[in-house]
Amino acid sequence: MTDKPISTLQDRLKEAMALRGMRAVDLVNASGVSKGSISLYLSGRNIATNDRLYAIAKALRVNPAWLMGYDVEMNDIHIFYPGLEPAPKMVRVPILGAIACGKPITSEENYTGFADVPEHIKCDFCLRCKGDSMIGARIYDGDIVYVKSQPEVENGQIAAVQIDGDVTLKRVYVFSDHIILRAENPVYQDLIYDDRNEIRILGRAFAFSGKIK
Repeated sequence: MTDKPISTLQDRLKEAMALRGMRAVDLVNASGVSKGSISLYLSGRNIATNDRLYAIAKALRVNPAWLMGYDVEMNDIHIFYPGLEPAPKMVRVPILGAIACGKPITSEENYTGFADVPEHIKCDFCLRCKGDSMIGARIYDGDIVYVKSQPEVENGQIAAVQIDGDVTLKRVYVFSDHIILRAENPVYQDLIYDDRNEIRILGRAFAFSGKIK
C-alpha cells in the first residue's frame, strides 16, 4: 500500500458520505456494518477492521486505500477483493520466493508461482505475505503484495528486501552509517544493519490484495 496516511479514516469517511449524500443510517444499510461501529468510526474513536473497511468502501464506491487516508485516487480501486467488484482483466505476475546468492531477480528459480493481478496495477513481481509483522499497514498473512522493482526507496516506504536469500517486507530507513528495517507490528524489534551489503532492496511495495478475513 502507499506509504503513510495523510488523513484519517474519520475525515475521509465524512467526506465520502457527504459526496455520496449518505447519512449514517444509509451507510449502515448499504454496508451491513453496525450502527455502533459506524458511529465509532465517524467519531474517530475506533479503527475499522479489514472486512468492515472494505464493506464500507464498497458501499461508498471509493478506493479502500483512499478511505484509510492514503494519497491515492478516491475512485481508483487499487486493492481488489474478489466478489466485491466486477473482475477486471487479469495478468499473471510472478510471486517471488527466496533468492539464491548471485541469482538475478528475474531468474525462474526465484519464483514460487504466479498471481493473477488486475491489468491496471503495473507491478514487476509479487510477494505472498507471511506472518503478522505488517498488520499495522493492513497487510495480513497470505495477502499478495504488489512490488515495483527499484534498488532504492525513500525513508519510510515499504519495500521488498532480500536478507541472506530470504525476501521480507519492511519499512526501510537509510542513514549514513546504518539501515533500519521496521515492521508494522510493535511486537517485532527493528532490524539494524551497519553494512549495506548485508541487505538488498528489491523494490517498493505500493498495493496489495487479499481475502476478507
